[in-house]
Amino acid sequence: QKLFTSSFWNLYPNTSQRMSDVWGFTSFFAGEKSVSLKLIEQGKAEGVNVLSNNEKVAGQVVFHTHVHIIPRKKGDGLKIV
Repeated sequence: QKLFTSSFWNLYPNTSQRMSDVWGFTSFFAGEKSVSLKLIEQGKAEGVNVLSNNEKVAGQVVFHTHVHIIPRKKGDGLKIV
């Protein structure tokens, strides 16, 4: 059965509850959620794009798992395709 949600933040709304997580995936995105929501609460963003470049051809220059949190505001003109 597939799980559908409006964003991956909604997968684990209570970040203190952890699933069995061999690779640290849940903890990793709990950190992303925390930073992103703080940006929104402080008025520095209305939303965010979360970007992960995987492999050199996709623009990865730092070869460890990480994400880029891109603060967004209405009308900022940034286009991500």
